[in-house]
Amino acid sequence: MTGLPAPLNDVPQWETRLPAHISMVCPGENFLKVIFMKETKPPKSIDEQISILKRHGCIIRNKSFTEEILSKINYYRFSAYLIPFKGNNGMYLSGTTFERIFHIYEFDREFRSLLFRAVECIEIALRTRLSYMHGMKYGALGYLNKENFNPRHDTKMFQGNIKGVISYQTEKEISDHEKKDPFLEKELFVKHHKEKYNGQFPIWVVIELFTFGMLSRFYSDLHTSDQKQIARQYHTSYKVLESWLHCCTDVRNICAHYGRLYYRNFTSTLSGFMPKKNVRQCTWAMMHVIKSLYPFPDKWEKDFMPQMENIMDKYSKDIDLKHLGFPRNWKEELMN
Repeated sequence: MTGLPAPLNDVPQWETRLPAHISMVCPGENFLKVIFMKETKPPKSIDEQISILKRHGCIIRNKSFTEEILSKINYYRFSAYLIPFKGNNGMYLSGTTFERIFHIYEFDREFRSLLFRAVECIEIALRTRLSYMHGMKYGALGYLNKENFNPRHDTKMFQGNIKGVISYQTEKEISDHEKKDPFLEKELFVKHHKEKYNGQFPIWVVIELFTFGMLSRFYSDLHTSDQKQIARQYHTSYKVLESWLHCCTDVRNICAHYGRLYYRNFTSTLSGFMPKKNVRQCTWAMMHVIKSLYPFPDKWEKDFMPQMENIMDKYSKDIDLKHLGFPRNWKEELMN
């Protein structure tokens, strides 16, 4: 006896029949490794979900209203908004009501919608500036030449991503009725270029298919001189702009998938803005990114900010500025 586990092929058959909550892993040493994992929780009825909320201290004033909301908003999704109200003992803070959490959920929904519209303006302007600079300097198809990028550029992955987005558009079957639908414009212009130009897409065309993540990577892969040319249009350094685009990609993806912005820590760390250390990855930091990238200063002041103020005022009794990282003078800071 060596004290080591028996090789996998020597383990009797009955010993390898493990319960569902135990995972059997063979990492290459040919020995059996067993990891004990928690069993998946069983589904809960709406009544059971309400009981869990009450048991943890959430006040349910109107059961019918609560049932209606939980029948339309997934409990798992909704419960994420309770996180800042949960104490170390697992109980919700005294006075936490279901209605208040729902109002915070509604605030987040309206706030997210406003940010997403702002990101749309940012994304379209970024596409325009990148394609114009690159097309004028390197030509219509210069984006296919690796020499027009810095050494970090992964040509194979980049061109593979482009083929992927083109294929996604052309594999769809479009009926005569659907061709009149303006939302299918992308599919139609892709087919047009494949049929008329032998699949050659100039930069100002193909960039319309790029995701925000692809745009961010495209900028990061440019030569430093080209990055500086783009960054000047945003009145910042080329390194700071790279950080902003990473942050904006996160915001865009969260908004597009209806993710939570309230009480959120973002994975990207902001540069070029010096808030307190504990808010550098919160929603307040991302607001500075959105403001800095937004291409229409007048529209920011006359359109975005009034809508932002209306949403904040509407839910002022329910939201906590600290959960967003917002300072008390947030209006002044976003207007300057």
